[in-house]
Amino acid sequence: MHNRVRIQAAGLTLIVLAIAFGSGCASAHPRHTRSPAEPVLPVLPPYGCLFSHISGPLSTDFQESPVAARSGSATVRYLDPCLVCNVSLPVAFGSAQIREAASDGGIKSIHYADYEYVNVLRIYQELTIRVYGD
Repeated sequence: MHNRVRIQAAGLTLIVLAIAFGSGCASAHPRHTRSPAEPVLPVLPPYGCLFSHISGPLSTDFQESPVAARSGSATVRYLDPCLVCNVSLPVAFGSAQIREAASDGGIKSIHYADYEYVNVLRIYQELTIRVYGD
């Protein structure tokens, strides 16, 4: 009888955990809820709820884009330990400005730009803007 109660408790625990993690993953997509660090982009590939590392263009018009000689980048990092301590204390540092990325690469004329986005449990997020030009 004692083993049966343990098995039922373990099963109930697994169901509760599946619901808790499943509902978090379902709402983690930017189309549902967005944190301040999640970019609004013309091309957004799918990403996971535990870890994501995606990149894509910031523009979809490539008709006149020449091959660039230089590149530069700028990164903003976002930390929100709310999943750990149930208190939202977001901290963001850095800058993902195109002007800063161009300055980093010594670029005076920007031809195109893209982004790179990293997400770890929505606790740590990082957005890097990369520009290309001469």
